[in-house]
Amino acid sequence: ALLEGLDADESESSTERMVCAEAMGEVAKKGDTEAVAALMFSLRDDASVFVRDKCASSLGKISAIGDEAVTSALVEAMCEHENYEVQIPAIRALGVMARKGDPSVVCALLPLVDDEEVGLRLEALKTMAKVGAR
Repeated sequence: ALLEGLDADESESSTERMVCAEAMGEVAKKGDTEAVAALMFSLRDDASVFVRDKCASSLGKISAIGDEAVTSALVEAMCEHENYEVQIPAIRALGVMARKGDPSVVCALLPLVDDEEVGLRLEALKTMAKVGAR
């Protein structure tokens, strides 16, 4: 039911999709390929920043450490989305699931250290410390 709710037509309620994305992070098993694929799709394609926010957070919870496809999707969301409501959850998720010393993550975070948005700078620094310490 959660997969169907997340995959609902965007004319459906974004609140329903947001709740489904968040719930997947709580109930899906670590590495659940179906849930991960659905969350990555919605992270990239959903029109709602709130749905994307929950997708990023849930990916951090259920993705295997170092999953390259998820890392790539989160880096893309962090770098290409202009809304910090998507960027910050993507950064936090990378802090949970990125491989230690992953150069793609570290390089993507570096420009954010000087961002005008204080929250982005702080999260980038915290995630750099986590990825480097793992």
